[in-house]
Amino acid sequence: MLKKLTPTLVPGIPPIPKDASPELRAYLTALGEALQVRLGRRGDPRDRAVTLRELVDSGLAKELKTQQFDPNNYVASNLGFETNTAPNLAVPPAPAGLSGSAAFQTVILTWNSAKDPSFLYSNHSLTEIYRHTSDAIGDAVFVGSTPAAIFADDTVSSGTTYYYWVRYISTDSIKGPFNATSGVSVAATDVNAITTTMISDDAITTPKLATNSVTTDALSAGAITADKAIVADAAIVEANIATAAISRAKIADAAISEAKIEAAAITTAKIGAAAVNTLSIGGNAVTVPQFATATSSNLATSSSYSSAIVSTSFTFSGLASSATGGVIAMVSVQHAPADSSVGTGTIGLHKGGSVLSELNYTYSGSGGSQSLFAFTTQENGSITYDVRVKTSGSKTSTYIINLVMLGAKR
Repeated sequence: MLKKLTPTLVPGIPPIPKDASPELRAYLTALGEALQVRLGRRGDPRDRAVTLRELVDSGLAKELKTQQFDPNNYVASNLGFETNTAPNLAVPPAPAGLSGSAAFQTVILTWNSAKDPSFLYSNHSLTEIYRHTSDAIGDAVFVGSTPAAIFADDTVSSGTTYYYWVRYISTDSIKGPFNATSGVSVAATDVNAITTTMISDDAITTPKLATNSVTTDALSAGAITADKAIVADAAIVEANIATAAISRAKIADAAISEAKIEAAAITTAKIGAAAVNTLSIGGNAVTVPQFATATSSNLATSSSYSSAIVSTSFTFSGLASSATGGVIAMVSVQHAPADSSVGTGTIGLHKGGSVLSELNYTYSGSGGSQSLFAFTTQENGSITYDVRVKTSGSKTSTYIINLVMLGAKR
């Protein structure tokens, strides 16, 4: 029998020389791809070539004769396979060396060092394989048979431990004894056996992920969060967000604050028609200006405030105590045309008898327009504001006053 040698290492295929012609380059490329397919380095592994070593080791072929094949010495002594000198046994022997290893949802069994059992007895036909989930040979069930000394059980359930037994069957259908009374246990690998603790940090990188291989269905709820540093700054850009992907239902209350909105980020072009309606605006968040207008003719000179020229009440409700509002008094002063003397006047904005704001002015000739503005802390309910004036000199004046209340809420 030919002496077994260490498997021969197949060298890698070197790159095509840079100075190769286009025709030679195309030929060498095709030749290299063909070799890679047959070596199992390219394409479907089932299309690779099977070596004689693999056939012998699996029991599907016998060893070569003592003499290696020599094409220059074509004689019977160096042709063919080794002659089987094993005895013909009435009852097959018990298999030895049964062992098993687990793969994903598959258990691989070997026995007798994966050597063809026909070298133990010449009338070998096949090997039967039995298993059970407990070490009870009497309850074991048949799972398959093979003429070789290796078997793949692909009917297992992940995470389950199985016990196995094997026995030989002769060409006369005579059944031999099992390999042992106690079974060989093998735990089928759990498909969930790869956990995050088994994966090194940064082991899975972008180049190792196929395009579109990570989908929303593969991500647990809440798995990607900003605080876990999984999302790099500026990693999610507008081009990566599908139209209408972010809806109001997906935004937590108060999640978008003023600090997260860049200056001028929200423009009219980004607000859809009718997108902002009364339901989207909080109570009293936007108030409507209120107006009051009055005219007083021929108000005589007085060093004290006259009675209110214009007085009106403004009503607000639902305002916080810190809310403020602006009150604007627009006053038009018209003097008698014949009176050309110079005089002074004071316009006062009053609330509940208290002066909120005053404006002093000087007039001559035909007069002019004056205005003043005041801020005041608002109160819920009805509030009365009024405008009064006082003058010096001999002018007789007419005042046209517009009182405007601009409400604000903070």
